[in-house]
Amino acid sequence: MKKPVELWPYLLFLPIDMEKRNKFIRSILSSKVASSIFSSFGTEGRVLQRDLVEELPHSNKTIISFLEKLRKYGLIISGSEVSGGKRVVVHELTKTGWEFSRFFFEGLPSDIGDLTTSLLEEYLLRLVMLHREQQLPDTMVFDAFTRARTKAFIHNSPKYNKSDVTIIAPIIVDTILKCRDFPSPGETVEYQPLMRIPRGTGFDVAKQIADHQVRVAYISEVGNDQKGWNALSELIRQNVDVTGVKISETLHTPESFTLTNEKDERKLIDRSEKIAFNIHSPSDVPWSTLESTRVVFLDDISPEVGITIAVFSRSRGIPVVISCPPLCTKDRFEDYIPFLSQVDVILMSNESWSAIKKVMDNNPVKQMRLHTQASIIARVTKRSYKLYLPEKGITSQTSNQSNDITTKYISGFLKGMLQAYSIQEAHNMGLEYEESS
Repeated sequence: MKKPVELWPYLLFLPIDMEKRNKFIRSILSSKVASSIFSSFGTEGRVLQRDLVEELPHSNKTIISFLEKLRKYGLIISGSEVSGGKRVVVHELTKTGWEFSRFFFEGLPSDIGDLTTSLLEEYLLRLVMLHREQQLPDTMVFDAFTRARTKAFIHNSPKYNKSDVTIIAPIIVDTILKCRDFPSPGETVEYQPLMRIPRGTGFDVAKQIADHQVRVAYISEVGNDQKGWNALSELIRQNVDVTGVKISETLHTPESFTLTNEKDERKLIDRSEKIAFNIHSPSDVPWSTLESTRVVFLDDISPEVGITIAVFSRSRGIPVVISCPPLCTKDRFEDYIPFLSQVDVILMSNESWSAIKKVMDNNPVKQMRLHTQASIIARVTKRSYKLYLPEKGITSQTSNQSNDITTKYISGFLKGMLQAYSIQEAHNMGLEYEESS
C-alpha cells in the first residue's frame, strides 16, 4: 500500500477576476525569482533593494520587474530610508505578503503558530464577507468552524476499551437569564446578559467523576449545532469518552431556560419533538461500550430503551443505577414496571418521591417491592435521604439543603460502587461527597 502524499497545510488567496488570477499564477507562482526574493525578506519582513541586487543571481531588471508585480498585487510596500549616509529603497511585506512568503519555505516555517492563526483569521473574515455579499447568513461560516473544531477534539477523544462508568443521559444547554422579578403571563421584563452552560444530571456527574481519574463513557444524542459541539468539547476536555454520542442532522440540541433572581429560580425545558434529547432506540446504543463497562448510570431515558439496556447489562453482571422520573399516575408507573424490575438501584428526587407516594397511597416501598428488589434511595426531605434496602430502611441526614438528589451525591455513590462497596457504604460515600460541596 502506498504511503499517502504529504500535503502542505496552506491557504492561498487569489484574485476573483479570472484574467487577474491567471496573470497572478503565471507571474508570481511560476516565477523562478519568487523563492529567492521571498526568502530574502527574513524574519523582520523587510529588505533593502540594493541587497537583493548584490546577493541574488538575477539581473537588476528581473528583480525590479518582479518587485513591481509584488506591489501590484499588494504583497509588498516600497519606500526609502537613509542607510550609511545614502538614501536607499526598502521593501516590506504586507500582512498578505508575509503569509504568502511562507508558501515558498522548504518544510514548515519556524513561526508556524503565528502563520496558521493569521491565515485562519483571514480566511474566516473573507468567507464571512463573501457570504454577506451573496446574502448568505454568517452563521454558516461560524457553525462550520465550530463543527470542525469539535471534530478535531473528537478525533483526540479518549476511547476506552474498558470504561469504569457508562452514562446514558441527555445533554441540555441551559440559558440563564437574570431578572429583578419573574414576569407574569404576557408581561415583558428586562434581563441581564445571558449565559449558556451545558448541563444535565448525567453531564455534571460525568465531569465530576472524570475529574477523579474515573474512566467515563458517555452515550447520548445532540444536534449538529453549536450548542451540541460546545457541550461535547467540554466533556472531551475532561477526558470523557464521547465516541458513543450520536450527532443528529435533523434534531437540535435541547435547551432549557433558567430565570433567576435573588430569591428563587424557575426552569423551562424544551420538550418539543425536534430535540435530540437522548437515545431514542435500542439500535442507537453502542452495545460494545456497555459490554466493557463496570457500572451503568441512566437518566431521563424511555422505559422501552431503558429495559433493553438494563437486561443486557445485568446479564453480564454489570449493576444498573437509574434516576427515576416523577411517576405521577398509575398508568405511568405501570409503564416503568418492566424497567424497574431489572435495575439494581433507583434514585428518587423529592419530587419523584412525593409523586409516587400519591400514586401508591403513601405506601410506595411496599407496592414497589411487588415488582422490584432494587435498592431505593429517596430524597424524602431537604435535609434527609432514605435508603431502602430489600431487607430494611435507613434514614440519613445531610446539611446540604436540596429537593433533588444532587450530582455530588451521585458522583460519590458511583465511586463507592466502583470500589466494590456495599450499597449502604456507597450511599455513605455519596453523603460525604455531598457534604464536601
